Amino acid sequence: MIKSHYILEGELLIWNDNDKRIESFHKIRKYVKRLGRFIRTARDSPVDLKEHLIIIFYNIILLDDTVCLTEPHNRRRHLLESLIHYISDRADIGDRKIINFSSLDAPELLNKTFTRTITQRWERFVLKDCDTPCFSFNGTKSFIKLKKNYIPGLRDTADLVVVNRRRNLRDEGELGIRKL
Repeated sequence: MIKSHYILEGELLIWNDNDKRIESFHKIRKYVKRLGRFIRTARDSPVDLKEHLIIIFYNIILLDDTVCLTEPHNRRRHLLESLIHYISDRADIGDRKIINFSSLDAPELLNKTFTRTITQRWERFVLKDCDTPCFSFNGTKSFIKLKKNYIPGLRDTADLVVVNRRRNLRDEGELGIRKL
């Protein structure tokens, strides 16, 4: 229970009541002002009455005087679930699928989950260990973030990029390659 304050991480998105899905991320500019003005473009369709804002929460960063980023993901998720009041198509917690990577069907489950991310128009797909913190003071990061690129004409492909990487001169020398 909250005693005084908290910081949550979330994202505003557009929900389509007719299609029961989240719309493409770029549509948000029709519904949110920046510096008091909408940032629409001439190519945007008009605001649609079947669409509205929804907030999806992903993480808890601070709860009262406790920094939660050093807590394991499972603990942070449990805290988040205890704080968020679900309101159908208005406020929710980000979807989560736990995959045991030591199981034989892990590659298939990962593929299906990533495919679902793309077909439901989610912006990103994050792989993280349930038992590791979001942040560590020793500089290690234990997650992989994958994003589909929304370039027109490339709808059937996903451009993936390594978000967190490390350069090791010894590895470069052993592999016999120039700078990575």
